[in-house]
Amino acid sequence: MYIPLNKKVMSEKNIQDTWEWLKRIVDSCENIGQMETSLKMVRMFSKNNKLNTNQQKEADSIIDMLSRQINLQRMS
Repeated sequence: MYIPLNKKVMSEKNIQDTWEWLKRIVDSCENIGQMETSLKMVRMFSKNNKLNTNQQKEADSIIDMLSRQINLQRMS
């Protein structure tokens, strides 16, 4: 499925559906490559779309968590 994450004008429903899809992608990460790709997708999506307050907090938390996990993987 192709979802234009850099599309600047999305309906609220599309933002919600895409956000839920992205969270499932993040939850299914199994290696550092998938984590890095997920991190890029979440950053791009949260930057280019107007997320509600809870979604933005979740996005910030996911970005922080993925960044930490990637750094830990690189160090080991």
